Amino acid sequence: MLVMAVQELAENLVKYSQGEASLSFELGLVQDQAVASICTLNSASPEHLREATEIFSRICSAADANSLYDKMLAASGEREGSRLGLIRIRAEAGLVLSCTTDRERLSITATGPVEPK
Repeated sequence: MLVMAVQELAENLVKYSQGEASLSFELGLVQDQAVASICTLNSASPEHLREATEIFSRICSAADANSLYDKMLAASGEREGSRLGLIRIRAEAGLVLSCTTDRERLSITATGPVEPK
């Protein structure tokens, strides 16, 4: 699931970045539990920053990520691009998402426990 999360976040960088963009991955231990953190940072248009904030608010406030994913999936045929990447990360990978904006920059972080194979 981490590969899917990295792919979705990298795809967002390619689609929505205006200028510099970065993606970082960190694996660490928190109370003897392996935890992964994937972070992106990019410049974005004011319109994209507004849309990202709205989507994050909807995703982060959802009590049931899978139910929201199903609703968003059903509606995805009505617009260009599915815009399902972030909800997929929360619903399928079970990662916690956070988003911050600062001027024209967008930072997205996906974090969660991982099990070594």
